[in-house]
Amino acid sequence: MDYDASLSSVGELGLWHCMVLVLLIPSALLPGMWSVLFVFSGYVAKHRCSVPFCDDESSRYSESWLNFSIPKEDEGWSSCNVYKQMNDSQPTCSADRFTTEYEDCTEFVFDTSLFTSTVVTEFSLVCDGEQGQVLVDLGYSMYSVGVFLGVLVPGFLSDRFGRKKMMFLAMAVSAISTLASAYVQDYTSFLVLRVFNGFGTLGTFVTMCILSVEITSQRYKSLVGNLVHILWAPGQMLLALLAFFIRDWRTLHIAVSIPIFASLLLYPLTPESPRWLIAVGKEKEAAKIIHQISRMHKCPLPPDSPTGPTPALPPNLTSPSQTEQRVSIRDLISSKGLALTTAILSLNWLVVDFCYYGLSLHSVNLAGDIFTNFVLSAAVEVPAVVLGMLGMDWIGRVSLLVICQLVGGAACILAGLLQPPAVLPLALLGKFASTIVFLTVYLYTAEIYPTSVRGMGLALTATMARIGGFLAPFIAGLGVKNTSLPFLIFGGAAILGGLAGVFLPETRGSALPDTVQDVEIIMKNRTFLKRFRNKESFELTEL
Repeated sequence: MDYDASLSSVGELGLWHCMVLVLLIPSALLPGMWSVLFVFSGYVAKHRCSVPFCDDESSRYSESWLNFSIPKEDEGWSSCNVYKQMNDSQPTCSADRFTTEYEDCTEFVFDTSLFTSTVVTEFSLVCDGEQGQVLVDLGYSMYSVGVFLGVLVPGFLSDRFGRKKMMFLAMAVSAISTLASAYVQDYTSFLVLRVFNGFGTLGTFVTMCILSVEITSQRYKSLVGNLVHILWAPGQMLLALLAFFIRDWRTLHIAVSIPIFASLLLYPLTPESPRWLIAVGKEKEAAKIIHQISRMHKCPLPPDSPTGPTPALPPNLTSPSQTEQRVSIRDLISSKGLALTTAILSLNWLVVDFCYYGLSLHSVNLAGDIFTNFVLSAAVEVPAVVLGMLGMDWIGRVSLLVICQLVGGAACILAGLLQPPAVLPLALLGKFASTIVFLTVYLYTAEIYPTSVRGMGLALTATMARIGGFLAPFIAGLGVKNTSLPFLIFGGAAILGGLAGVFLPETRGSALPDTVQDVEIIMKNRTFLKRFRNKESFELTEL
């Protein structure tokens, strides 16, 4: 059975496809919320030492006696030091009891004007040399470990068990881990749940992307694949709205988990990928979906549409789908062209994740309201997605990827070399370009691999991104002492990815490949900026 041929009869993009995309909205919108939840729940509030014999349960961050009890710094009171007190039999909170020597402290008073409670304030993840900041960064990095597994495991298993099952399984993991994290009593348990939350976030989003691309034909795959990406940024902005009204981190986590549990109710209504069903030999189930599309669109069925059991083949013959079932990860590296493409894609996945999340985390160092800065950083992604949708069909996927990597890298390097007020617009330009690259590399990866190993290929290449995501918080943390250094590192990495991308083959105008031989045909179009409009369509061989 040829799914693209069937769509040409029953409709390539219509009411049925719109219905499926509506059902996929939670899987496209909510992961954006989960991905940056720790920005608010792990916010490092202003803090100072708790002064013995002065502070009590009613004390606030600012008190009159801080002038003689805590050293001053450029930005206010010292966060981690307190003046030593003289030992006497009648301790009081008076200036004559404090010396000019200071010491580290282990108890703190936090500024609760912004958030009443965060993970950092509840578990005192501050000071202790550099260990406090390391523990906070670890909260981001453990999430990246989960994202690593969330791309790898569901991506591989979706080729075996289906896109739909893996998408909802990952969503369930995210729902349970987010809710459970609201009730932990120690930071170690919280970090463990962060791994599961990362697993659920990318596991849901990646399988959703594959499913959305596979339901339609090559003519509309770019449009459909990009439409689901445009909801990522609104998801982040929705989280900022929730955090604005919910200033307690435990309540915030509970609020975020509620729509995830509600979305699990969509499982019976969401169809499996017909293209995947055909690839694994379940043509009868795929035929039922094609019949449903035909009835909904009021279009005739294709002439070769099966209406009964698939006829048995002689023992010495196999069907195309059975042949495809034997395709394995070795095929991703056994073909010279496909192996090179896999290597270049892996590098670009690492670079874009490194730069995208690094710039997002580094944005909190900007002066101003945290909610405004966060929404501004997320809002720039919306026009980036729109431009990306148009650009990848206008100049091609590879050309857009290379240009945006180079432009984003140059913007970041300039931001590291120049001084305010030029830094903010350059940083936003870098984020803008990284968003387009993220959009392009997602769709490109889904387009370049054969159907039977598409999830595996996406999992393998996107797994490299998790290395970048793991390193990004630590690089962004360097901005505490040197705001220029992170920009220079992010910019250099982006330029490296852009230069490597020159050698990728173009997939614009090509149908989704079903076999490794189909991919080899696409490899012949290994050109960069050769022409801005490619009106040719590649005919794919059929097994």
